[in-house]
Amino acid sequence: VKEQELFDALSALYYIRTLKFDSMEIGDSIEIRLINGNKKLTQTVYYNGLASLEKGEDLIECFKFSTFIVNNKIINEDSPVEVWVSKTKDPLPLQIIADIRVGTIIISLVNFTNNIDAFWAEEYRQKK
Repeated sequence: VKEQELFDALSALYYIRTLKFDSMEIGDSIEIRLINGNKKLTQTVYYNGLASLEKGEDLIECFKFSTFIVNNKIINEDSPVEVWVSKTKDPLPLQIIADIRVGTIIISLVNFTNNIDAFWAEEYRQKK
């Protein structure tokens, strides 16, 4: 990331999905500069390797990464926010899990349109 590049949380997610995970090893990390309100901060994102994610009756091969959110009133800073991105030509963020003070938030892609390289394409999935 260039020094002057600054992202909001959603833009950072879409930037991260463009990284070349195939060249990363488990435990590798990158730093991303974020803006949150009027605060600028640096967030470290850790590569956790490949993982299979259940989507309906299929298992989708994904790249998994995580980060710790600090100084946040909602997200539990002792637990990582985990993100699964499809291992496809056009990577999609498929799931995000974050522990919050009163439980867990799970954000999961259910459906989408107009994507040439659908994550359910035969070459990217396997049956459970």
